[in-house]
Amino acid sequence: MGMGIQKVLRSAAPVVAAAVAAVPLSAGPASADPPARHCIFNITNGSERCFSSFRDSIAYATAGRVSDAPDSPAGAAASTSFAAEVDAAGAAAGKSGGAAPVPGAVGAKAAASNQILVMMLYTGQDHDGDSAGWVADGPCTANSSQRPTWSWHDLSRFAKGSGGTWGDAANSYIGYNQCDIKPFSGVNWTGYQGDAAPQGYTGTGALRNHIESVQLYYRPSDQETLGLCSAGNATCSYTPASDTYGSLDQTKVATAANCSGLQQSETLSWSHQFTTTDTVGATVGVTVGFDIAEKFEVSVQASYSHAWAQTASFSQTTPINVPAGEIGTLWIAPVTETVTGHFAEQLGYQYYGSSHYWPSFASTRVVEEQAPAVVWKSRAMTADERQSICAGAPGLSVHRDATTTQAGS
Repeated sequence: MGMGIQKVLRSAAPVVAAAVAAVPLSAGPASADPPARHCIFNITNGSERCFSSFRDSIAYATAGRVSDAPDSPAGAAASTSFAAEVDAAGAAAGKSGGAAPVPGAVGAKAAASNQILVMMLYTGQDHDGDSAGWVADGPCTANSSQRPTWSWHDLSRFAKGSGGTWGDAANSYIGYNQCDIKPFSGVNWTGYQGDAAPQGYTGTGALRNHIESVQLYYRPSDQETLGLCSAGNATCSYTPASDTYGSLDQTKVATAANCSGLQQSETLSWSHQFTTTDTVGATVGVTVGFDIAEKFEVSVQASYSHAWAQTASFSQTTPINVPAGEIGTLWIAPVTETVTGHFAEQLGYQYYGSSHYWPSFASTRVVEEQAPAVVWKSRAMTADERQSICAGAPGLSVHRDATTTQAGS
């Protein structure tokens, strides 16, 4: 297939061979032009364009949607906001078949409106030096057979702007728009192969200056890869990285209204239970599986010398004073502990091009060993409150709120 492109789970599109000469930004004597070191290859229509400015190359790759990229490839690689911009540009291009290019942007008229940046290669180990970007008509997508979305069987077919080809030049890489990159040291996806990853570098091994072919796979979410541990298909261990304490926002546990003409005193009994949550947005053990929760709890206990309970319950009696005609609220604010870290997963098979994953995972618990802060506040009742609460209840009216709260909700 032309340009070494293999398009998976998509309709075929005509492809022509990549140009072998770089195209400068402006005409003029060759000796006066700065080197066009940053090239963009469109794998849908076979077009190629090279720039002396990295920022201009990104503007072209994103059809003008990202016009403020850092000046250097290394600066862009180190910027989380740049990665977010590129992914957002991809999402915008994918809506309704592709939004129009941004008027006035470098190369916007020449760029396809629906093109999406999916991969960057760099000659340097630290995502620096010459760069090349590959744009496609869609992001990397999940599929039932876990096959690559995009593949290039021979990178030597793509010319470097400063001379030579990308078949013997790339030493680091980054995937965008849900793409993980799997590099091979030989053409046709042969030789030494690395795990598919969001980014990487070749080091001193077999891939140094020899990324000859690549496959781009869908990037599974942390929750998806945690599910591999939960299903028992992986060897998984948890490593805590940080342990911080804080407090929950105040939680209302009871209200009391004094409908009499005298101050009322009461010893208010209350109870409340809090449930631990994790970073995938639900109760630990329910969303990511009880075996994941157990591995997490064992690791935390070994690292911090205390148990990690998934619930915390408090019961207390609190004396309150409610002035005549006022309504008060009893609030509690328990202490919280948050542990962040990651799981190391080793699979016995390839899942979207990789046998290793390191999903981040954090969990917050309410610290049952410490009593919560208790606050009582009262104020004058409104006319509507007095009418709805005090009708037929001339004394002190007490209402207890829901007794369970999901921490972090």
